[in-house]
This record gives sequence, structure tokens and C-alpha cells, in this order.
Amino acid sequence: MQNYDQNNYWLESSKSLGGVYPYYNREAPDSFTLNFSEIISYRKTNNLAIELDQTTLVTKMCLPFLIGDRTLIQGVEKAPWLSDYKGKGQWRPHYLPEHGNLIPEKNTFTVKLKEALLAEARNYIEGKKNIGILLSGGMDSRVLAGVIREIQLKERPEISVICLTWGASDSRDVVYAQRIAKQFGWEAIHYHLSPETLLRNIKFAGIHGAEFSAFHLHAMEDVANTPNLDAIIAGSYGDSVGRAEFSGSHLTELKPILPRMLDEYGVLNNHSLNAAKKELKKDVIDSSHLLKSTSPLRQREIEQEMHYMRRMLQACMQTLAIKTPIYQLFTSPDVFGLMWGLTPEFRNNDWYTLLLQQLPGELLNIPWARNGKLYHQQDKPALDNLSKSYHQYGKWIRNDLKEEVLNRLNSDVIRNLSVFNDKGLDRLINNWGKATTSGINSIDESVAWLCSLHDMLEIYDISHSSVTTHSSFVDVIRGHLGNLHAQAFIIARNKLRS
Repeated sequence: MQNYDQNNYWLESSKSLGGVYPYYNREAPDSFTLNFSEIISYRKTNNLAIELDQTTLVTKMCLPFLIGDRTLIQGVEKAPWLSDYKGKGQWRPHYLPEHGNLIPEKNTFTVKLKEALLAEARNYIEGKKNIGILLSGGMDSRVLAGVIREIQLKERPEISVICLTWGASDSRDVVYAQRIAKQFGWEAIHYHLSPETLLRNIKFAGIHGAEFSAFHLHAMEDVANTPNLDAIIAGSYGDSVGRAEFSGSHLTELKPILPRMLDEYGVLNNHSLNAAKKELKKDVIDSSHLLKSTSPLRQREIEQEMHYMRRMLQACMQTLAIKTPIYQLFTSPDVFGLMWGLTPEFRNNDWYTLLLQQLPGELLNIPWARNGKLYHQQDKPALDNLSKSYHQYGKWIRNDLKEEVLNRLNSDVIRNLSVFNDKGLDRLINNWGKATTSGINSIDESVAWLCSLHDMLEIYDISHSSVTTHSSFVDVIRGHLGNLHAQAFIIARNKLRS
């Protein structure tokens, strides 16, 4: 494995949607690191305050991702989205391709898109021999596999490709990924997931700044420790760029990044919530990439990429970049610029079908992990009875790890935080325990993140002011309404998923 310069790497990657965003201290704006522990060490060594950011605490209880450049520590920020560092704390935004309304001839456009993806991948693997790819049974990583295979066959026969996958051995994701690897003659490394993995990920998330829930880490720690890799490539942006889909919603259906109702379960006190709302609204619109003339649709897409994709998905991926450069296919300006130029309704599932028809391996003949059907024949029945789920995170955290979770949630470390509504956390925990699904829900997300927050505070010995708050009449009402909302949500989800 080659050594690499992290600063040159992240600066170069900052031109793409799939870049990584290092930490820096406001007091030392010219010093960057991808490692959260180094940021804390710097502050301790230089006698700088290490205090929790209350707005960030509230944000993470209300949303599954952070907003803007904030971290959980005051004075510590992430590098701005798609920006070039000019020195002395000054940033310049990179150019963003325009959105358009093109309706091109499909075959001609597919050739153009394929060539852009090949050029992007060539750039990522230039000078590198041992390439790891994150491979699942989904379509994003399948396109990635086809692109890398074409380069290997036609240009770089000397490269070695290692497929990295994780989850239950009988799940579609794992079985289909292994089938693709075998078809191309690539080595496949499969990492198992278990309750113990999830517990490790809770702590791992805490070590890395508690920016994300442990549920999104999967086998990241194991992948990070995979030896002899010169680069890791993922296709995680395929849905958002290739199909204009964000968490199952098409671009044309997206709502503003901040929902009207924050803290729907009534966990936070009204004072903390209202103070955070003002700051959050500033964070959402305070970007040189968002102008008064920006169209609503373009604004929605930029918001999703700037906040959701960057602060949740890429925050997890950044843990890999500490040891090995990680790249995301579909994220170079030449690629996402092509897709942004299409009329929104024209950004759909068809492009994966057309791309895979032109890439090696006949990968359309392997079913889609989402439903076991051939991707281009969704009107026909599933082709196997494999499990659609590669984990049981919900079951594991509520049953296998229940004692570990409750010890953290009921500790002084969490209970002395001043942002919670009186008895709000008790109600949340009570409703959380009533869920029966194997998959996770939004309350599981909050619970897992609070566990990682607990571990972060303990690992780094971060102190915080303990403020005694008294419930106002508004807090009482919000608490009861939030409790009813949580109860209804759990009952409905249990019935729907049974």
C-alpha cells in the first residue's frame, strides 16, 4: 500500500460531490485533519475550551444528519462543501454545473455518460494497483464494478480488484455481490455483522465525533483495516446523481431540508429547540452556492448533497479515508454535471439499464437486491427466496444490546445535558422498547446516536455545563403530544412490518 498525503488528497477531492471534509479549529484555520481525535488533542494541548455545541446537539436529535459545517464541539468545524481553501481561513466555492431541461437521445447520451464515468474512475486509480470496491447487490456498486472491469480488461490488466461486502451470508446483497466478484475473477472479502459489530460501531462513532448513527457504519472499521489497499472506491452517490433519488424520494418530490416540525417526539425543551431553530435556518441558507436566484428544485438538490449526503454518508466514509483514500463514482463535475443538465423527469431508472447493457459482465442478469427481480423486468416475479435484509439492527439494539443501551441513556453523562424536555427522554425510551421490527426506525436512530454521544463524552473526557431546567407549560404540552406521536408511530410500524 502506498502512503498518501491527506491534505493533497482531500483538497483534490473537494472538487467532487464525493469529497471528504476534514476538521479544523477556528483558532488554527490552516491546520486540517481527517481524524477527530487529533482535533481534540490539539485543543487540550493548547488549552482551548472543549465545550459541546448546543445547536448541534439539538440538530442531531431532530434530524439523522448535521447541517452546515458544525460539529459537536464549539470552535471545531468541517471544511465547507465544494470549496477550495485559499489560506488564512478563506474559502472559495468551486463551480457548480447548471441544472437544465435537456431530453437527449438515450443511446447517444448513455455513451457520453459511460465515457465520463470511465474517465472519473481512471483518475481515481491512476498510479494505484490494489483497488478495493464496496460491492453490494444494489445497482450503484454494480455500475461501479462494470466500469472498473472495463478499465481492467481494456487498459489496466495489472490492477488487482478486491470486493468488500458485509452482512448476512444468505442476504441478496451478499450473495449477489459474491456472484459479481466470482464472475469477474475478483477476490471477495465478506465481513459479518452481529450485535457485537453494532456495539463496536456505537463506540467507533463516538471516537469519530458522534456525527452519525452507528447503524450507517456497517463494517467500516473492518474495511478500514483491510490490508494492502491503495484506494477504496464506492458507488454510494449513484442513486442521488444517476436516478435523482434521495432516501427513496425523487428530486421532483423533495421538500425543504428542514421539516416544519422539529423534535416530533417531544424530547427537547422548548428553550433549546427555539434557540437552535434560528441558527439552523442560517446554516441552511448561509452558502455561496445558494443565491436568491436559485430555483427551488436546484436548491433542494444542493441542500440534499450539501447536508444529507455530505454530513451523514460521507461522514461515515471519512473514517476510511484516515488510512486509505476513498473515492465515490458518479461525483466528478463532468458526471453529475451531465445528469444535472437533464430535465428532472428524465433522471430515472432507465440510465442504469442502458449503462449496464454497455458494460462487461451482463450484470443485468443478476437480480436487484432491493426486491430479487431483474432490474429491467420489474413487472416479473422475484427470482429467489433470499433474505432482503443483510442485518437485524433493530432487533439487536433493542434486545441483545438493551442493557448496554440503557446504561448509557440513564447515565449522568446523558441525563445532565440541558437540552432535554422534562421526562421526554424517559418517554422516548419507553416507546423505543415497544418496537418489534428487525429493521430500524427513527427512534432507534436517536437512541443509537445518544449512545455514541455518551461514548464520545467519556472517551475524550469532555465536560459540559449541567443546567437544571424546569418544564414550562409549553414543554408539558409538547411532551405529551410527542409521546402520543411516538406511540402511534411504533404501533403503526409494528403492524406494517409484521
